[in-house]
Amino acid sequence: MTKRSFKCVSDDEASAARVGPPDTKLVGSRERAIQRLAKIKRLYEIKTTTLEKWEEAIKEAELEHSWEPLGYSSLDEMLQTEIGETALDATLKVASRAEAAEPLAPHGAIGRGRGNRDDNVTSKRGNQADYLTSRIARDRPDILERMKDGEFSSVRQAAIAAGIVKVKTPAEQAIHWLKKCTDEQWNEVMEWIAEQ
Repeated sequence: MTKRSFKCVSDDEASAARVGPPDTKLVGSRERAIQRLAKIKRLYEIKTTTLEKWEEAIKEAELEHSWEPLGYSSLDEMLQTEIGETALDATLKVASRAEAAEPLAPHGAIGRGRGNRDDNVTSKRGNQADYLTSRIARDRPDILERMKDGEFSSVRQAAIAAGIVKVKTPAEQAIHWLKKCTDEQWNEVMEWIAEQ
């Protein structure tokens, strides 16, 4: 988990509050409020957060008055201090992200050596959420519309539905890892299978 610094909480207190899910902490407790704030900050930082997830996190914080144990007078004061936006401005920003998704160039439209690049790092490749969102926008606009409607809880789920990310079955995963086994490890696996 990425360490997030808070303006109202020491790093030690934040680390201690991270242990266990929020539901194991008392509503109104400082630890639970820290976890609610950490969730809001995490969702705000992720460019592919759905509006549904964001609104759910804000509603949780509102219902529990998560700002009070942290010494803030309102949700807006907490958000303005911690993320630099009011609840409304942050919600509008999160809502606009899916709308702003730009499709990648069509297959074959861009090749090696084109453009003026200072380095060899490409920003639109791999499994990063921005890249996956762009692939979905290009290849599966129907899935992009479903993303905008909040149907998926993550970009990865949408990419799986679009067929962009392939999920291996348990058998495929087992075969993948068995191929990497040393002779000693293979014997351990065979012993375990014999005992079953």
